[in-house]
Amino acid sequence: GPLSAPADYQLLLALRAYADVVLVGAGTARAENYGPARLRPAHLAQRRELGLGEQPPPIAVVSQSGRLPERLLASPTPPILLTS
Repeated sequence: GPLSAPADYQLLLALRAYADVVLVGAGTARAENYGPARLRPAHLAQRRELGLGEQPPPIAVVSQSGRLPERLLASPTPPILLTS
C-alpha cells in the first residue's frame, strides 16, 4: 500500500535523488496511479552534483500485460516497460 508516515515519504524522495531508475510493479503503478517521478529542488541539486543529470530518474514498470496508468504514459520522460 501507500507509504503511511511522512518520514517514510521523505526518505523515499531522498533516495530517489541517488537512483538511476525507479522500479515499480504494474499492479502498484495502476493502484496508486503512478505518474512521473518528482523531486524537490534540493534533491535535483544533489543529482546535478553527483553527475546524475538535471531530471528525476525515469520510472521502470514490470508488467506482463503492458497496461500502464495514463498519467505515466503522458509523462515527459517515457516509462521503461519490463516484460517477461
